[in-house]
Amino acid sequence: MRIVKESELLKQDIRAKIIQEIESRENLTRKWHAYRRYQCYKDKTNHYVVDALLRQFDSETVEEMRYALSNISIVKKVVDKLARVYSHGVERTITGNDDATKKLKDIEKLLDVNSALKKTNRFLKLEKNVDLFIKPCPVTDGDETKWGIKLEPLLPFLYDVVEDYYDRTKSMCVILSDYDPPATSLAGFDGRRSPIPAIMNPYPETKVPDKKDQVIADSPQDQKNHETPTNNKLYVFWSKNYHFTCNSKGEILPDPNNEGNVNPLGVFNHINFAIDQDGAFWAEGGDDLIDGAILINAVLTHTLHVGTIQSYGQFYMTGENLPRSIKVGPTKAIIAEYKKDEQAEPKLGFLSASPQLDSLRSLIEMYIALYLTTNNLSTSGVSTQLSSANSLPSGIALIIDKAESLEDVQDQRQVFIDKESDIFEAINAALKHFDPTLVDE
Repeated sequence: MRIVKESELLKQDIRAKIIQEIESRENLTRKWHAYRRYQCYKDKTNHYVVDALLRQFDSETVEEMRYALSNISIVKKVVDKLARVYSHGVERTITGNDDATKKLKDIEKLLDVNSALKKTNRFLKLEKNVDLFIKPCPVTDGDETKWGIKLEPLLPFLYDVVEDYYDRTKSMCVILSDYDPPATSLAGFDGRRSPIPAIMNPYPETKVPDKKDQVIADSPQDQKNHETPTNNKLYVFWSKNYHFTCNSKGEILPDPNNEGNVNPLGVFNHINFAIDQDGAFWAEGGDDLIDGAILINAVLTHTLHVGTIQSYGQFYMTGENLPRSIKVGPTKAIIAEYKKDEQAEPKLGFLSASPQLDSLRSLIEMYIALYLTTNNLSTSGVSTQLSSANSLPSGIALIIDKAESLEDVQDQRQVFIDKESDIFEAINAALKHFDPTLVDE
């Protein structure tokens, strides 16, 4: 079933079907992959390094390796280097109208437009789909509450889309709802049992109770509409002509300020940014950025662990009737008595390993070079090599920090140029609705 006309959103059975698909395993898995990318961007790559290690070692071994768990923020450095459209700001003017240009600049400053679009650019490079929400929001001034707007880039796990019937790359309707991510292996790892890696089964049939702060500020992924029971999830629909909130059954919640369920702004206030769409709304690709960052951190964890444990000599004893409880150290004496004619003479010693750390460093260097160049970052300007004189993680960070972007920023810029008119049309309509003094007629 596909929705042809926007007015079909007013039918409860249609809305119930949409919500059923939103909560389907397939769609939740899509959201989980988007959330995984976001976590790696937000310096939580080590959560997924644990998943990688659990595929190779048992849980007890991984628990021993946790002290060496690498969490170099590779994804963030790469994405921020590539997302350069708004790196040096942007100059907007209205030709031949200085007063209108001044008002435009006032609106830019009031809504912090360039910062919001800079963040949108970074999320777009990370996810390939981003929704820029021209969001109505209350603003409190003392005891008085007024309505205004803010620009909020939404990641793909925070919204769902009903595609345009005639062009699947465009959205007819955007549905906002809370996202409850599954716990990662690192978050629930206690070393006593091996958890199922999140990527293999991100959404089991049973769910743990909601453990969220209900009054104080919570983490972004745990923010909920706390005015309703946790088992009554809300879905906020936005389209060009309609706006309403409904429950999990598709029943529209009554709103005395909007009895007709119309979009008060009169314009679609969700601006879709996408790259690499292939005839469908959700773009695919870019997995190498995340998978590579996880693999690099996993190999770094291996290297740090090997370098640590094999740097210690392994104490050993041979003989008969040897003591079973031994403490080794420069101030500890080991007494092993024996009778010369009856027992073999005890032997004590240390076995030392020779870990191939230089080979591992070279392997990491080679992989990072491939990782950067396939993501349009050059390593030609990097003169420092990873060597025994440098800390391995800091050397990795140095290589990425000095990498230079080879990507033509004009390709990115054109995506935003094409959307600027839609953005300011939505801003203008929203401001005119809430505060007509801010815009021209």
